[in-house]
Amino acid sequence: MNTSLLHRFVLIFTLVTLFQSSTAHAKDMRGKMGLGAISALSGAQGLSLRYWTSRDFGVEILTGLSVLDREEGKTRVAFAGGIQGLYVLREIGRANLNVGLRVTLGYLNEVNAEITPGGSNDNGQAESTEEEAILHVATEIPLTLEYHFADAFSIQMSTGLLISFIPERGAVLEGGPLLWGGNPESGVAFAIGSGGLFGNAGFTYYF
Repeated sequence: MNTSLLHRFVLIFTLVTLFQSSTAHAKDMRGKMGLGAISALSGAQGLSLRYWTSRDFGVEILTGLSVLDREEGKTRVAFAGGIQGLYVLREIGRANLNVGLRVTLGYLNEVNAEITPGGSNDNGQAESTEEEAILHVATEIPLTLEYHFADAFSIQMSTGLLISFIPERGAVLEGGPLLWGGNPESGVAFAIGSGGLFGNAGFTYYF
């Protein structure tokens, strides 16, 4: 038999074997619900609740909360949340390659604060300042690799496309692609990629 033909046969046989093996062990997540933590492309971070309605489609809800108790006595609260639809592009052994569409929302509450006498005005009275509420919306198309170490546990690494509508009073959602050496200006920002070597990571525990 010709050597090159033999090599081709071995290569084809190996690829077919690997494909059949990966297909046999593909992860079917339909009907499973998972709780975990993720970091979105927009910068929203927090707890996530994921549910697979079928083998190919799932939904995920993300919510995060930060509270700053300042010396002036006025508490600043920041909220970040989102909802995502997930579609399985490919099942490869223990890994699923997913594409999603996520809408995220960042909110910073309004605060009326009074500066202490150390920062008083010319009349020697406490000065009142107002910080308006900020609403920040972003849309993401993440490409996510989810690897299942076990039936009940997986990790995810994501990259993708981000469209962020940055308000005039500043950004609340400060995702990796937006950090170009400082706070981004107001407007519509487009970004591709992620802010870290391994993308935006997360984990999920299924039950």
